Amino acid sequence: SFSRLNEAGLTPVLTDEHPLPDYPDDVLFNCLRLGDMLLCLEKKTSRVIKEYAEGDSVSIINVKQGYTKCSVCKVSDDAIITADEGIAKAAAAHGADVLKIREGYVGIDGYGYGFIGGASGATEDAVYFCGDVLSHPDGQKIADFCKKHSKRCISLSNDALFDVGTLFFL
Repeated sequence: SFSRLNEAGLTPVLTDEHPLPDYPDDVLFNCLRLGDMLLCLEKKTSRVIKEYAEGDSVSIINVKQGYTKCSVCKVSDDAIITADEGIAKAAAAHGADVLKIREGYVGIDGYGYGFIGGASGATEDAVYFCGDVLSHPDGQKIADFCKKHSKRCISLSNDALFDVGTLFFL
């Protein structure tokens, strides 16, 4: 039932598409809305998402990284943190303020390293990190960037950063 979403003024959109188990066919919904842009690996993004973007006058910005949302800590609609060079260049070319950080230093089970987007989530006034943001070698830069964009930077533990998929706030 979608009653809670409807009560919150949200209308779910369904698709008959199914992600496949292997990359890049598992990234149907792994995209990032940033102001009037949608960053994604366009050829692998859900047609429903692309149709919605086009109908809402949102420019689709193609990037090579299929795990687009995973790779980005969205600080605001015009500011992101990422270790991905292609995403950083694409977002900056379209007017976003980008903090490019070093790759790695984010743990995840089963892989060599996780992504900053999977280890974070933002609300209107703060960016939360799974672990201690200062455990990253660019941690102080991350904290300063959040402050620059009027966001508090909150570490949820004293452990190293850890990719949990992302943080959502309902």
